[in-house]
Amino acid sequence: GASGGGGAPTTELAKQLAPIFQEFLAKEAKKSEDFAAGQIQEAADKEAARHTAELEQLVKDHNEEKMQLDTTHTAELATQLAAFWETTKQEDQDRNAGHAAELRMLKDDHATQLQEAARRENALQTRLLTEKAAATAANNALQQEKQALQEKNAAGVKKLDASTAEVARLVAEDAAQTAANAAQKKEHQQELDDNAAAHEKELERKEKLHKIDLDEKLVALYQRQLESFKLSDPSSAPHA
Repeated sequence: GASGGGGAPTTELAKQLAPIFQEFLAKEAKKSEDFAAGQIQEAADKEAARHTAELEQLVKDHNEEKMQLDTTHTAELATQLAAFWETTKQEDQDRNAGHAAELRMLKDDHATQLQEAARRENALQTRLLTEKAAATAANNALQQEKQALQEKNAAGVKKLDASTAEVARLVAEDAAQTAANAAQKKEHQQELDDNAAAHEKELERKEKLHKIDLDEKLVALYQRQLESFKLSDPSSAPHA
């Protein structure tokens, strides 16, 4: 009870301290709020910065990847183009080489055909000359035979002239034998004429037969050669 009076100063102190304490609490609360707000702002700034950095990295990565893809694609295109040109060039070279080989073969074939044609023509000329020479020789032999017959006939005529002179002399010597001798001479003359005419006809017949035979041989030879040329030359074949 003795200290009960001392309660008044304590209450008074409490009353005095209360506003100060409240002000202090308010300041502390304000500090806490400011600190919290600062923390939130700092966190937000950090998040924004991180997000921005991520975006920038994404954009950078995307650009790098796109550049690498472009580079790779360009290199692939260049490789394909080079391969295409190389292939085309090789194909052209192969085609040109093939054409050149075909041309050489055609030229060789043509030269061979020309040589073969020349050889056949020479062979034909040789055969023609040989057969012509044989025909000429045969004709000469016939002419010689004809001449020999003519000489024989001339000798016969001379002999006949001698006989005629002998007959004339005999007629002069023996008039009685004149008619008989004349008849005999006439008969002899007729026989000689008949023989000479028959011989001449036989000669002409032989000449004609020989000429016909020679002509036929030449015609057959030319026909055979013509057929041989047609067979060996494709351009002369009949068109379809």
